[in-house]
Amino acid sequence: MTRDGTPAADDETVGETAPGVGGDARAGGTMSAGARAVLATFPWFGAFVAGVGAFVVGYAGLLALLLATPLALPGPLSELPVRTGFLFYNAHNVVVTGTALEPNIITGNEDYLRVASQPFLYRAYPAVVIAAAGGLFTYWWGPERRSALAAVTTAVAMATGYVLIALAGTVVVSLEDKSVLYSPDIAQTLLYFLAYGGVFGFCGSLAGQAAVVDGEPAESD
Repeated sequence: MTRDGTPAADDETVGETAPGVGGDARAGGTMSAGARAVLATFPWFGAFVAGVGAFVVGYAGLLALLLATPLALPGPLSELPVRTGFLFYNAHNVVVTGTALEPNIITGNEDYLRVASQPFLYRAYPAVVIAAAGGLFTYWWGPERRSALAAVTTAVAMATGYVLIALAGTVVVSLEDKSVLYSPDIAQTLLYFLAYGGVFGFCGSLAGQAAVVDGEPAESD
């Protein structure tokens, strides 16, 4: 309203939301609420267990495969479970290192992929197991709609479980031979198992979401 009583030109727009301010803020608030809802309802422990289970199933499946195939690993049959563990870590690009227990002992590394005719298949094997675990977990969880954030949270929780049991496995999967103690490299275990669990857990979650909520629009959260 001007001083002479005539209405100002902008009076008609009082109360309207300026473009790019209120509407976008409300949209952003809705997305934030959706993200908070995913984080609040996400079954973190279930995804963690899925990561641990992927490691156990992956190792057990490889052991069963080695018992049924002629891949020749060194050592007696009693050492097969440990040497299978070495191969499982090698499949994740983790080197099995030797530590001398006595002076003047020459040590080396163990890479059992060198005795495999098709080492790529062994490298791809853990990726398939983790992706399948991520997909099955997501199918069990049954999210209401596709969400990138749900895939990320699945990857984080699965990778945590996967790498923790792998780090514990570096203690169990060890072997003494001729005064040399062989075990997977801890730093590489931390790096590669975390990467495998995160990347392929994410991919598996996306596939699982597509199966559970097929046809629903994807959300970026």
